Amino acid sequence: MDYRTCSVDGCEARYRSIGYCERHYRHFRRYGSPESGLFREKVKDFADGTRECRGCRQRLALNAFGRSKDSPGGYRTKCGKCIYRDSDQDLQRANARTWHHNNPEKSARRSKAWRTDNAERSKAAQREYRKSNWPALHEQQRQWRLNNPGKAKAQSDRAEHNRRVRLNTGAVDRDISVDSLRARHGDRCAYCSRLMIFDQDGRWGSEKASIEHTTPLSRGGSHVWANTTLACLGCNRSKGARTLTEWGNYGEIKGDGADGTKDIHTVT
Repeated sequence: MDYRTCSVDGCEARYRSIGYCERHYRHFRRYGSPESGLFREKVKDFADGTRECRGCRQRLALNAFGRSKDSPGGYRTKCGKCIYRDSDQDLQRANARTWHHNNPEKSARRSKAWRTDNAERSKAAQREYRKSNWPALHEQQRQWRLNNPGKAKAQSDRAEHNRRVRLNTGAVDRDISVDSLRARHGDRCAYCSRLMIFDQDGRWGSEKASIEHTTPLSRGGSHVWANTTLACLGCNRSKGARTLTEWGNYGEIKGDGADGTKDIHTVT
């Protein structure tokens, strides 16, 4: 019967864990290397709390070495990078994926904490990943937009609102969308009180719900909850970049609301 063998050169013993047989695995656990137990090299610890790695020979802080109760001082004799380099990396990755899958909440907390502590490194890694995988990412985003037209439209609207606000140096509240404003204000237009359409099929009729800024962004308004409400597309386009007072006077002359008049409600 075929079975995996130890990854140490010249060893044909049966595989036990992380690429090593039982003997070499015990040496790895105890000394940080599958073969360092064959001779005992004195650990070089320094008064400033650093240790010399037996692999790369670099002088590193103790937190760069994995903890091990069987190793001198409670820390392994090789740094984490050297141990990972010498181990079965495919198996390590598989074990890590399994752990992340079985512990999603812990994984999310760890990832968030790491990104917070390593902000610049995280951004650089993301930029490099997007640069190296942009064709696949572009196709993935295209498929997502095709499968989720409503969410894609809401995302595009939020990005456009945020961009316009940044140009005007105004404030921005996150998570403002048609759905979130609908939960706050209901299904009727804040101005003409007609029932609005919330279908996410890309239609652009005058009854379609849209995000309305009471004080227009172009007039110094901000994209915040207190300055946003829901209005039908007809009223939104009719109001344009006017304030409520200006649009109220305009509506009395034009009479272009849902029923020919403007019934402007107080927006809270």
